[in-house]
Amino acid sequence: MVTKWILIVDDELNILTLLENSLRILGDDYKIATASNGIDALTILKQRVFDLVITDYRMAGLDGLELTKRIQSIYPGTRIILMTAYGNSVIENVAARLGVYRYITKPLDIPAFQEMVKEAVRQSPVEQDVLSFNAESEYEEVRHILNKLQTDIDASGIFLTDHEGSYVACSEKAGNLQFKKIASLLGGSIATLLEAGRAIDGKENSACMIYREGASANLFVFSPGRQFLLIMLINRNQTRTDWGTVWSSARLAATQLQEKSGKTKASDNVALNNNLEQEVQGELDKLFRDKGSSIKNPRGGNL
Repeated sequence: MVTKWILIVDDELNILTLLENSLRILGDDYKIATASNGIDALTILKQRVFDLVITDYRMAGLDGLELTKRIQSIYPGTRIILMTAYGNSVIENVAARLGVYRYITKPLDIPAFQEMVKEAVRQSPVEQDVLSFNAESEYEEVRHILNKLQTDIDASGIFLTDHEGSYVACSEKAGNLQFKKIASLLGGSIATLLEAGRAIDGKENSACMIYREGASANLFVFSPGRQFLLIMLINRNQTRTDWGTVWSSARLAATQLQEKSGKTKASDNVALNNNLEQEVQGELDKLFRDKGSSIKNPRGGNL
């Protein structure tokens, strides 16, 4: 069974603990996270994609219905179970309108609750075929890769998503980028670009990058093929970051991510790394040659 990630949100600590323990005994295939309020839940949701969120309705600050709306706007594939001790037809109708997977009232029948959870994640439409980091240690390594990339290119934020826009991970201080909308739009553009390239040279899955210069920040989107997107924002006042740096750093990060997810054979990684410097240097050669530059190459000769 593929590991399923479940988030439980409840401001009553005893209930939160009870529900957490009731799911942990189901086995190691279920990874459980908890939050005692809606704001903390949103913070946790920024860290990884969850298959299922189980949330109480009545909570201070951000109630279960508002949390449901927030989750569905960002992660429409994540299923939601809404719990309440104050059930009525109004709440039930709103929950149904929001597309909540199940609406249940407290006190819960724990065996029935466990079966409901197993059914929800078994049928969950969240896809993790592109990148899957099941162990927490693997996920932290992914965050480390993104944080290093953020430092290397002076980015203000980096998001890792699949081509459908499903969230996978982000760097620290990634901001409020609407990655779902951006990724879904750019995924189609990347696919078109790959098809155009295939018509030229017959290659099925080449790396490519999209660049957009904005008023306050420049958008770089790197894709190693049809697997995932690295969405990078770099503030306009960052003067030391050039196209070649972003390309080489993003491709190195993509190689490392592929290794972590087991999506790339070792031989492919060796070939990719061996060709990386040559490809970047070739692109820089063309850029500067077109501009008539005579900037010195530190390895000898002119760029």
